[in-house]
Amino acid sequence: MRPENLALNEKIKTYLSYNPETGELTWLKSPSFSVIAGTVTKGGVDDSGYRRIRFLRNKCRVHRLACFLMLGYWPEEVDHIDMDKTNNVWSNLRIATRSQNQANRRKLKSNTSGYKGVCWHKRSQMWRAQIKHKGKVLWLGQFNEPEAAYTVYCEAVKKYFGEFGRVA
Repeated sequence: MRPENLALNEKIKTYLSYNPETGELTWLKSPSFSVIAGTVTKGGVDDSGYRRIRFLRNKCRVHRLACFLMLGYWPEEVDHIDMDKTNNVWSNLRIATRSQNQANRRKLKSNTSGYKGVCWHKRSQMWRAQIKHKGKVLWLGQFNEPEAAYTVYCEAVKKYFGEFGRVA
């Protein structure tokens, strides 16, 4: 969906309604013969796990449409607070920067330390804490124990990301 397409933006407002309590989109007008006005949109889940619908030959993510319909503009990023990409209830969505959105992630499956933001540095034989902020990796220090590195990481998350930061 191209945010700068004003004609398409107006059509979205004409054809779709968003219910902030349920997170569902409803067809105000029928976009095709197979869709009845007043019904909840059907769609699927894309490869990234987000709910999506097709609208005028465009694949549209429901959370992005919800924000557009509620706010009247296309935000840079939309964050799912509970990290459930299919939960599009308004209270679960918040406007974010790319960096803030990335801060609200779980520990990677490839993590071997057991702590988010902590890795083993082979050459120094120490645990290293690091955080990524605004596209740059910030080194937070090296520690003998992974718990100490994790404590420093948690403090950095609060400092740099506030409410968006997830430490586990």
